[in-house]
Amino acid sequence: MLHRNVENFIGCDSSYRTASIVLYGAPFDSTTSYRPGARFGPAAIRHESYGLETYSPYQDKDLTDCNVFDSGDLELCFGSSESALVDIESRAAEILRDGKLPLLLGGEHLVTLGAVRAAVKKYPDLHIVHFDAHADLRDDYLGAQLSHACVLRRCHDLLGDGRIHQFCIRSGDREEFQFAARHTDIHKFDFTGLQELTDWLCQANVPVYLTIDLDCLDPSAFPGTGTPEAGGVSFLQLLGAIRTVTKANIIGADVNELAPMLDQSGVSTATACKVLRELLLALDCDVELYKAGRMPIAQFAALPYDRDILTHVYIKKTPGLAVHYQSVRATQTDFPILTCAAARTADGAYRFAIGARPMKAMLVCPTAAPDELPAAVQAAVPTGSNLRGSAAYRTHLVGVLVKRAVQALGNLEVL
Repeated sequence: MLHRNVENFIGCDSSYRTASIVLYGAPFDSTTSYRPGARFGPAAIRHESYGLETYSPYQDKDLTDCNVFDSGDLELCFGSSESALVDIESRAAEILRDGKLPLLLGGEHLVTLGAVRAAVKKYPDLHIVHFDAHADLRDDYLGAQLSHACVLRRCHDLLGDGRIHQFCIRSGDREEFQFAARHTDIHKFDFTGLQELTDWLCQANVPVYLTIDLDCLDPSAFPGTGTPEAGGVSFLQLLGAIRTVTKANIIGADVNELAPMLDQSGVSTATACKVLRELLLALDCDVELYKAGRMPIAQFAALPYDRDILTHVYIKKTPGLAVHYQSVRATQTDFPILTCAAARTADGAYRFAIGARPMKAMLVCPTAAPDELPAAVQAAVPTGSNLRGSAAYRTHLVGVLVKRAVQALGNLEVL
């Protein structure tokens, strides 16, 4: 079990048990090839995030409606790249094992390799989507194979051909581009082809790791990085790309290469904070209504009653999550007397949404032992009477359906 950091990214104050996304920082820049300073990126992002709002007008979502836990920065060995990567891999593996999405804050880009090592062990069919100014495909840099200039080449050693998809690439030596033409799916200069790739990733239903090197942004928008490259994309283009690719089955992600002291204006740090906020929100769940369109599930839950029709529920796959739904009806075509949607997370926590009580559905997250859950949920859920059933009958059904759900979840294979 991880413990909460002293200073969190704004709005990321869920407990580890209830979180679906876990932030962790890797303050490492020992292989930086030009201007160092990325080791200070994670702390700067957290500290300066309090200049942001938790609400995003781009997505109409709020971080306070999300379950994100900030576990703070790892204490890494600056004298050994391999030692640092082992520590990063260990933290990522722990988060994945607990059924949560690890989101890494770099640091230089080499830190991605530690997270990918953990991800590919759990997901052998992993794909990587890579936003960057640089190809990062050198076999070595000045004799060192563990360098931020080689990180995607080392990832290719793990994944093989055709499973690394690169966008915005506009810098590298000739051999890197020749290697990319033979072994990776490279898209130079911008995000052309990302929508088509995302459609394919969704159809293939493969796990995806998203790595964002912030120097994909143009230096006019993001000068505070170790190796800036002219000709990059804008913030809005990057935001659009994030919102597109997160429709795929993202199982892990990172944001890296902010060197805050290289931009005394603070603009680069503010931009990095905003990129992280938008990425966190894009990884959340949505619903779509016939008239009102797509919106965050928390906003939908807070809407007053109306006659709009729910057409889609977009739920990000959570590794290790088991789910179960049941209802009681007087007849097969009648409205339900009571409904129970239940979930069990990888760490054994239970959540129950009890609906048709006859009020709006109510979420309950009890901490009782499994055999005590029916009584705990019964005590927490008020019910009412109507023509379909009395309050007492509905309260009795709460216990029955919760007991059945616990039994079913104990026998289900997890996602």
